[in-house]
Amino acid sequence: NPDRTRACPPAPAEEREITVRQGRAVLLIDPPTRHVLTGTVGPAGDVRMADNLDRTIATTGIFANSRFLGEHRNGLCSYAVQMAKRV
Repeated sequence: NPDRTRACPPAPAEEREITVRQGRAVLLIDPPTRHVLTGTVGPAGDVRMADNLDRTIATTGIFANSRFLGEHRNGLCSYAVQMAKRV
């Protein structure tokens, strides 16, 4: 979805990875700058991972059936997120 003042940046072409350890989720959103989003996974598998400085940059969703389904927001831009669990 575009921002009113500018076009949204394209979605990354490279794969991204969410790491979950002891109920804490970490998403490396921009590998070159090592920009990460972090959050706590709830009992139902729900999570909101956000930037430490800018809370408008966030990925929310749910872990279920070996997948993650959610949405990434950066300001007024939003992206659908679908990821499969790796073993």
